[in-house]
Formats: sequence, C-alpha cells, structure tokens
Amino acid sequence: MAFNGRKPCNTAVGASGAGSCVNGAIILRKRTLSVAGCDVETVFATVVDIARNPEFLPGIVGARVVVREEARWLVENAFGFGFMQSRFRSFAEPNPPAGLTVRSTDGPWRNLLVRWRVTPQGSGCVLSCDATLDFHSPLLAALAQVAAPSVERRVAEAFEKRLMRFARDAGDDKRVR
Repeated sequence: MAFNGRKPCNTAVGASGAGSCVNGAIILRKRTLSVAGCDVETVFATVVDIARNPEFLPGIVGARVVVREEARWLVENAFGFGFMQSRFRSFAEPNPPAGLTVRSTDGPWRNLLVRWRVTPQGSGCVLSCDATLDFHSPLLAALAQVAAPSVERRVAEAFEKRLMRFARDAGDDKRVR
C-alpha cells in the first residue's frame, strides 16, 4: 500500500502498546485500552462526543461538528501544543456502536486516518485506536514522532479517567455528560 508514492513502514504493535516509525512523513500508531464496567454504547458515545473532546483530551483546543449527516460529519478541529497550533477540517464517519473513522487531508495532513473501534469484552469492552498520520511537512512529522508516545499516554489516561467516571455512575446515569 502506498501513499503518494511512499510506503508506510511496518510497525510491530503489541495488544495494548503503541508502535511508530517515520518513512518520509508517515507515522503509524496503534493503542488499545481495556475498559471494565462500561458498556459498548457508553464507550462509543464518549468517542463520538467530539464537541466535548477539548474538555478532557490533551492538545485539542477546539472541535465542532459543522455538518451532521447520518453517515458522515464535517468537523472543524483546532489542535495545539505550545507554540504549535493547527486548524483543519475532517470527516467523521460513525458506525454505532462499533466505532468511528476520522479522515482528513486538510491543514497539516497529507493523510490523517484514525479508526476508533469498540469491542465488547466480559463486563466491559476494549477501545482501540489505529492512526495513520501523514504530514505535509517532514519537520512536523519529526516533532510528532518525538511527542507521540507522551501524547498517546495522556490521551489514553484521559479517556480511561472519563470512562471510569461513567462506570462509577452506571447505576444512576450512563449518558455522556
């Protein structure tokens, strides 16, 4: 498989870890999170609650669904880490309650592809995220490569904390707040 004539590198990824590499400007990432006590619908609702992502996810300064059709949403995004700020549009494709796919070729992205998947497991579920980050700028790719492990850890911790709150409140109310 090639993106713009370049091949993404192969990345060995564990069941709950992350892998990365840079080949040109392509970075491949994978992350999984086991969520006990939260049902698939609650986890899915958290993933697709795009407008609330800036409240708890690091680096997301703004996110707004500007067009919401059944199978595809147009989203305006703003990300920022320190002096690095970027605005871009993406398309989010919900597949209730199994997952969400986000795609963009706007702003810094030659190709952004993020696949969130929610899978039942025992009394909870597994949330997994596969991401292909292909930047226009090799400099941004290099910066992202360095920052990715820390950012991924913080994003996973933020999702886990938010979902654990829902698991604790499950007896009273499972709606995403």
